[in-house]
Amino acid sequence: MNFHHSELAPNDVKLFPTQIMESLLGFSLFFVLIYIARNFRLPRGGIAGLYLLIYSVGRFGIEFYRGDLIRGQLGGFATSQWIAIGVVLITGLAFVIQARKTGE
Repeated sequence: MNFHHSELAPNDVKLFPTQIMESLLGFSLFFVLIYIARNFRLPRGGIAGLYLLIYSVGRFGIEFYRGDLIRGQLGGFATSQWIAIGVVLITGLAFVIQARKTGE
């Protein structure tokens, strides 16, 4: 995708349409979570936790295709990727704690 007369995007630079990927991720995630909610019994907060996990993994991947360095980078990853890693770790920890509580 090329922009030629944009005040927001860099002009005459090929860009990957990450907005479309983000939209596809959101719609796909919606349908997957609806299916899981209807067909599986999860503990309280399970659907929200799955949303956080799957969305964060998807967002981490999409960030590789974004070309906006203005938002910041640290250690080769964008700020959003570090946030996604944190969300995955915290949500995974919450699932482990929940599994131990229900296993007792």
